[in-house]
Amino acid sequence: MASNKIRYLSDEICQLQKLIDFDLGDNELTCINSKLFTIHSLKTLAVQGNQLRNVPHLMEDGVCLRKLDLSNNNFDFIPVEILELKSLRHLNMSDNQIMRIDWNERMTNLTSVLEMNLKGNDLNYFSPLILQPLRDTLKILNLNENKLDCLPQQIGDLYYLEELYAENNLIKEIPDEIAFCTKLRIINLNQNKIDSLPVEMKRLNNLHILELANNNISLFSNTLATLTSLKKLILSHNEIEDLPLEMSNSTGMEYLDLSFNKFKTLPYCAYSMIKLKVLNLQNNQLSLLHGEVGNLFELEEIRLDENILEILPKEMCKLSLLRHLSVSNNRLGKLPKEKYLRKLEVLEYLNVSGNYFESFPIQIKSLINLKSLIYNQYDRNQKLEELPEELSQLSNLENAEFKYNAIWQIDAEPLSHLPKIKSIHLNNNKIERITDEFCKAENIQNIQVLSLNGNLLTNLPLNFDLLANLKHLDLEDNPVRLPPSTVCTAGNVRTIGSFIRRAISRNDALLLRAFELLKDKMNKHELRYLAHKFRLPEVEVTAIEKKHNAKQELHQRVLAILHLWRQENGEEANVERLIHILYIIGLEEAAELIRANLIYTQIVKF
Repeated sequence: MASNKIRYLSDEICQLQKLIDFDLGDNELTCINSKLFTIHSLKTLAVQGNQLRNVPHLMEDGVCLRKLDLSNNNFDFIPVEILELKSLRHLNMSDNQIMRIDWNERMTNLTSVLEMNLKGNDLNYFSPLILQPLRDTLKILNLNENKLDCLPQQIGDLYYLEELYAENNLIKEIPDEIAFCTKLRIINLNQNKIDSLPVEMKRLNNLHILELANNNISLFSNTLATLTSLKKLILSHNEIEDLPLEMSNSTGMEYLDLSFNKFKTLPYCAYSMIKLKVLNLQNNQLSLLHGEVGNLFELEEIRLDENILEILPKEMCKLSLLRHLSVSNNRLGKLPKEKYLRKLEVLEYLNVSGNYFESFPIQIKSLINLKSLIYNQYDRNQKLEELPEELSQLSNLENAEFKYNAIWQIDAEPLSHLPKIKSIHLNNNKIERITDEFCKAENIQNIQVLSLNGNLLTNLPLNFDLLANLKHLDLEDNPVRLPPSTVCTAGNVRTIGSFIRRAISRNDALLLRAFELLKDKMNKHELRYLAHKFRLPEVEVTAIEKKHNAKQELHQRVLAILHLWRQENGEEANVERLIHILYIIGLEEAAELIRANLIYTQIVKF
């Protein structure tokens, strides 16, 4: 009965005497009918996402209730009736407005609770005595997103605690007594004000995950050196410069996040973490990465973005399981030679944006299983004027991203050789034109995302609607006139194509009418000057002049020159441009005649 805008439960609810699980989440309840608790078979009650402030007195009759979800309501205290639920194992009161939890003798009844969730309240105090009745049962305690400035010493009484979450609080230190929680597997204390770890934590021999991101840690002691069970360590957004050598014993480490710190090189102890799968060192001060990184044979993901690396060791190419490599915004001038790079046989993601390459690193073509290539350049970097032809050899590529370059045209080459390409991102280039050949290429017609914002496009090609699978089109910040931005913003390829075809058909008709008006309005010298302004091939202009060299054939020569201009310029050959050129060469009378005809046509249409 979830998500039904229910405001009230009728008394007939008590007739459901075999009801076990009842979900009333995301309705509009302001109270719970007390008759509900006469159903003694009820074990799970979910009323999250309502407007409750209290519970009925008869709730304490729910002797079999084991799971109660009151999250995302309007409670500012824990109702005493809940404290009578002796069989309760899971209590969720997250995302309410509870500020304090004071001791109540009825709390001694909560001796069966396995999980307590108080996330997302305004909690700034809870009595340490609350933890006493929970000491033999509580396994999961969630205090995330509150305003606590400390954890009580009595946390150490929770002998069976396995998971502790206190992310996004104001906690300044971890109590020594946490060492008595020897069954702890997960500790999440991200986004607090912790500056050190108690040495007693070395007794947490079952700890698998420790998260301490966004704290004030600058010196990391060897407290964790003996914790060989540790598999995931997150220390991002601190002020750490190094890790103790003793952490070489953490040979079971699989995930190490040291991003947004002050490391100048990968800590030596990390080279002993032979089971490491994910290594994140982005946004540090790394200037050197030792060749020993090649001994971390199980690495699948390395993030080295936003450092000052000038070279990648060729030994990194020994990482045969590496799938994700991100080294954007460093000072790399080259990549390892192709004979090394091709050993990264399963690499699927490569980001080399914002480096100091003088040209596109051609050895990337050897990464035949690459699915996503990111090569965004910025103001300080050498920009590409066209997509590199080496892309054509990446037959498994699905996503190509070349933002902030100087690419001026999108053509069928090299993208037409990519049978799996789905998304193309060319934002903030200098693209003036998308060729019709691009739209006609069979492989291109499979793309789903085309992002071109911040370019110089004025028109879309005639066959743009061949991109029938396109789901997301971004043309913001382009001076697009055909079709108008309102049509482009809607992103419907069929509508865009239909509009273009109608507009081109209309333009052709207007252009042919303009040609007819012009054929008798020019002498041969004016025509020769017009051909020069059209920038037509001299060879073809001369051929037309020879073919129609008689005086009486001048009007045929005029039409031939005009049609050649139309042929050479395609969609860019339109009436407005013709009028503009006529004004430039001084044929104002002819220009005004065509403009008057254009205005008349628009009036008649209206």
